[in-house]
Amino acid sequence: MKKVFLTFLGLLTVATLGGAVYYYISSTKSASAPEADVQSFPSDAGADLTTQGGTPDETSGTSTETQIGMNQKGEASAPTDTTPAPVYLRKISIGPIAPSASVFGKVKDNSLVVRYVGKEDGRVYEYRPQNPPNAQTARLTITTIPETQESYFSGTGTHLLLRYFDQNHVLKNYLATLPAPASTTPQEKTLTGSFVNKTLVSIATGPADSYAYVEETIDGGARVASGLFATTDKTANILPIREWQVSYPKTGTLVLTSSPSNSARGFSYSVASNGNNATLGGLQRLVGDISGLTILSSRDFSKMLYTGTRSESFRSYLLDIKTNKARDFPLATLPEKCVWDTLSSSRLYCASPEGIAPSAYPDSWYKGQTSFSDLLWAVNTESDATGILSVPARDAGTSMDITALAIAPDGSYLVFINKTDGSLWGFDLDLLRKNVF
Repeated sequence: MKKVFLTFLGLLTVATLGGAVYYYISSTKSASAPEADVQSFPSDAGADLTTQGGTPDETSGTSTETQIGMNQKGEASAPTDTTPAPVYLRKISIGPIAPSASVFGKVKDNSLVVRYVGKEDGRVYEYRPQNPPNAQTARLTITTIPETQESYFSGTGTHLLLRYFDQNHVLKNYLATLPAPASTTPQEKTLTGSFVNKTLVSIATGPADSYAYVEETIDGGARVASGLFATTDKTANILPIREWQVSYPKTGTLVLTSSPSNSARGFSYSVASNGNNATLGGLQRLVGDISGLTILSSRDFSKMLYTGTRSESFRSYLLDIKTNKARDFPLATLPEKCVWDTLSSSRLYCASPEGIAPSAYPDSWYKGQTSFSDLLWAVNTESDATGILSVPARDAGTSMDITALAIAPDGSYLVFINKTDGSLWGFDLDLLRKNVF
């Protein structure tokens, strides 16, 4: 499969340049989420919030039809193939959703599901992308959580950390428990869990049923840990400053990167999550002294994509962690627009802007002052072969500023958020392989 996929990437590149590869989008309709009584959270019983967050989309993409009739000269035209073109790109929710969504399960046992949270109502939804266009969306929880800001599903899907503002506009952290993703959707239920009484600076989902997080300490420093936000969590480090972003590429390894800013030079370090307290000197430097630094490590921690700002633009690089050698990445992108494949450590899926207007990146993009019209790409990091998977402006009839990508454990399905409106989209990699190969 690897050789075939690499061949496909090369063919895609050539075909794209020749204008011969097009993916057409046909209209689809998703089933509406079932009605149920709504419970407020954590108080205000009876309060409800009408939201678009979990509403399944009614149409996806652009309708294409083939007809038998007359040509422009009034002559009878020959019959054409009426077989619907494959639909790879579909809208899952009109949004906005609370970043980010996650994909669980596998195609072969019919357990593939996408879970996401409505930003305005805090309810959990589950979308089953198999059997399109009859894919269904179901609501898992009936508890309303207004002003949900962030959501983090654990690697197994059985825990969900929600961050939301309460009535006094105080940011709260709530760790909920969920049924494990399965081949059938569980019944709706009230959200259950417990509050996390920590001042969390940064959070990352781990490879299993755990999280990595940076917690602010009383003295203004930071405690970096991994676990389920308990007192027994493994403490990886104590830092004198708290402005760090954490990621959790694999069990036993955390990556700490200074908060990205165009006006500051950033650094990225790895640290073993072994339960031992350490000083700042115990960190292993990966890259540094780079303005606007953002990173994305591969799942086996062998490579790292990173981007730095340069002359009101940005440039991307690929680091071989073992040799500590970096080279140019074939696309200009931000790591927030990419996801590493689950099947191969040499494959990335990335969104890359068609054009980059001069600006103070990445700050202006984070703040919504600038946006992009992206193409969706596949990249082989061994050969630098690239191929366009989708042109959303053409395939869906709207340009997209893509972020928060996630991929199924079996590499069969991609999801991402359109930052412009908070809508959730899915791209069927398994269907693409079946139709191309």
